[in-house]
Amino acid sequence: MLKLLLVDDEQWVREHYSQWIDWASAGFTLIGPASSAKEAIRIMEQEIPHLLLTDIMMPDMDGLELAEYVRERYPQVHIMILTTYGEFDFAKRAISIGVSGYMIKQVQEADQLLTACRKVAEEIYRDMDVAHRLQLQGLQQRQSDWQERRQWLERMLSAPASLGAHPLPPGLDTIERQSGIVALLSIGWSGRELFGTASQQGEQAIRLQSEAGQVIERRYRDSVSVGKFVAVTVPWRNDKLFVFMRVPNIHSAAARLSFLRVEAGAVLDDVRTVTGVRGHAHAHLRQMGEVNWAELVRAGADALDAFFYHPTPMISDATPERFAVIPPSQYREWAAAVRKALQQRSTISFREAITPLLQEGVPPLRPAELIHVSHKLLDPALSEIPASVTERMTDLASVETWEEFGCWWDQTVNELDRAFGEHERLTYRKEVQSMCRFIHEKYAEDIQISDLAERVQLHPSYAGQLFKQETGEHFTDYLSRYRMKKAEELLTQTTMKIYEVAEAVGVDNYRYFCKLFKAYTGFTPTEYKKNQ
Repeated sequence: MLKLLLVDDEQWVREHYSQWIDWASAGFTLIGPASSAKEAIRIMEQEIPHLLLTDIMMPDMDGLELAEYVRERYPQVHIMILTTYGEFDFAKRAISIGVSGYMIKQVQEADQLLTACRKVAEEIYRDMDVAHRLQLQGLQQRQSDWQERRQWLERMLSAPASLGAHPLPPGLDTIERQSGIVALLSIGWSGRELFGTASQQGEQAIRLQSEAGQVIERRYRDSVSVGKFVAVTVPWRNDKLFVFMRVPNIHSAAARLSFLRVEAGAVLDDVRTVTGVRGHAHAHLRQMGEVNWAELVRAGADALDAFFYHPTPMISDATPERFAVIPPSQYREWAAAVRKALQQRSTISFREAITPLLQEGVPPLRPAELIHVSHKLLDPALSEIPASVTERMTDLASVETWEEFGCWWDQTVNELDRAFGEHERLTYRKEVQSMCRFIHEKYAEDIQISDLAERVQLHPSYAGQLFKQETGEHFTDYLSRYRMKKAEELLTQTTMKIYEVAEAVGVDNYRYFCKLFKAYTGFTPTEYKKNQ
C-alpha cells in the first residue's frame, strides 16, 4: 500500500480527510495528518510517504516552501497541492516546482480527489522497479484481505444468525476445506500500556495489530516444528486478534489442553515481539464438521470480554460466560435518575443513580455496553455536565477491567462533587450561599430552618421557599445529603465505628442513620465500608 501524508492547518480539513475519505480504495494509507509544514517534516524524517498532499496557506512555512523542501531532499516523493479559489496564482507557481497537480479543496468531491490520487498512484508504480512494485502490490493485497477479515468478524458478532449471507474471507475458506480440528485463540493486550489514553491510539495501534498478525501467520507458515498447521489471523478492535488454526485431531482432553497452552504461549510471544506487551490468550476447539463460525467467533469475543471482569487467561475449550443486555426500560430509568441528580446538583443522588451500573450482575453486562451506557448517561445533550467531567470521557475508552471502571466512576463522582460545590458558591443568591455555608459548618448539630432564616434575616417560611427555589432541594434533604457525604468520608478515611460516624454527622438514631445512608448511597454502612 502506498503511503500518503496530508498537511493542512485547518482542523476540519484534517478530520474530514482522515475520517471520511477511503484512501485505501485509491491504493494509499494515510500516515498523518500533519497540522503544519514543520510537523510534516518531522513525520517524513521517520517515514517517507509516496505522496504529499499539502495546503498552500499555512503559518511559519507555507505549502510551496514545503514542496520545494521536499523536492530538494526527497525527489522521489510526488506532491499534490490543495488550494482555494483565491490561491489560484499560487497553484500555478506550484506547477513550476514540479508537483503532480492541484485540487480546489472547497469544491472537490471525495471521488474526484480519489481519482486524482489514483492517477498519481499509477505514476508512482510506473517509476518503480518490478521487485518494488510487486512488493507493494503484495502489501496492498494483504491490507485489502485484512480489512475484509475485520469486516467479516464485525458482521459475525453483530448478526450471527445471518451466517449464510457472509462468505468466509480470504484464508478462512482454506481452513474450512481441510479436515481436523479448528482451534481459535482469542488474544488481547493493553493498548493503554502502549499509548497511554485511548486518544493516542489510532493508526499506530492498528499498524501494530496488523504486524502482529503477520508475524503469527509467518511463523506457522515457515516453522518446521508445526509443519502442516495453518493459521489465519483476524483483527478485532485495535488491540485484539483472533487466531484460527487447523490442527490434527486430538482425542485426549489433557493433550488438548497441553496443545492449547503451548500454542497460546507461542502466539503471545509473537505479540510481545511486535508490541512489547505480553497480553492474554483464551482458547476454543471445534471439530471441523461441527464448526459454526458465528458461534466460534462469539465464544472468542465472550472470552475476551470476560477478561474485563476476571483478568485471568482461560486456556481451555470450555464455554465462556454469557452476558446480559440492558432492557430499554432499565436504561430510561437510570437516565431519568441521573438527570434528576444533575439538575439537583446532588452528588449523593448521582451516586445512587449510577449504583446499579456499578453492581456486577449475574450474568454481567458486556463491557462495551457498560462503556456505551456510561457515555449516554453523561451526554451533554441530555443534561448539563460540568466541563471537567466531559473532559474525562475520553479516558473511559481506555478502561480495561471492572476495577478500573469502578475507579473511573469514583473519580468522576468526586469531580462532580467539586464542580457542584463551585456552582453553589458562584450561582446561588448570596442568602442561599450563606445558608449552605451554615449547613456545611454546623451539619453535626440540630439545625432547623429557623436557624438559617435567622442567619440571613428572613422569615422562616420565605427562607425555606427561597432555599428550595435556588438549590432544587428542601432544606432537610440538602442537610441529609450533606451529612451522608460526610459519613462517606468518615467511613473511608477513618477507623471510626458506624455508630460513631452516625453521631459525628448529627444523626443520633443508629437505625435511622443506616436507613438514610442506604437511601443515599445504595449500600448499608457495613457494605459500603467493606467495599471501600
